[in-house]
Amino acid sequence: MTWTYAGDPAASTLAAVRFLIGDTDTNDQQLQDAEINFAIAATSDKYTAAIFCAQSLAAKYSRLCDTAIESVRVSANQQYEHYRGLIGILTTQAAQNSLYGGLGSPYVGGVSISEIENVREDTDRPAAAFSRDKFHNPPSGEQADELFGSG
Repeated sequence: MTWTYAGDPAASTLAAVRFLIGDTDTNDQQLQDAEINFAIAATSDKYTAAIFCAQSLAAKYSRLCDTAIESVRVSANQQYEHYRGLIGILTTQAAQNSLYGGLGSPYVGGVSISEIENVREDTDRPAAAFSRDKFHNPPSGEQADELFGSG
């Protein structure tokens, strides 16, 4: 299996995902290219793929136990906690930066009189399904007399 990273996250989606999860050290390789490519194929964008990879790494480290032999200590739990925290960070980044996760800025229409007039004058725009007083149907004739009494 191969592990590649040339130092340019903009070069490819694989490099971007590797950058986002912090797997950029040749001497401490976390995921192979094929594993990251699987995450990219299974998801919609680089942020979601990075979350997928961070979850995979958290699962990997959750299986390991903290061990201590004399003065040597290995804390796999810290690596697990790191990737669990990274998932939260990447989720926030996905919501802010990606088309899939982020819904963009909210739009409030109809607060500008000129905007309302432009919409009403646009002949190519489909008619609104609802409008003010569309279903306003005041009673008339005998119905009005029954409701309001005859004078």
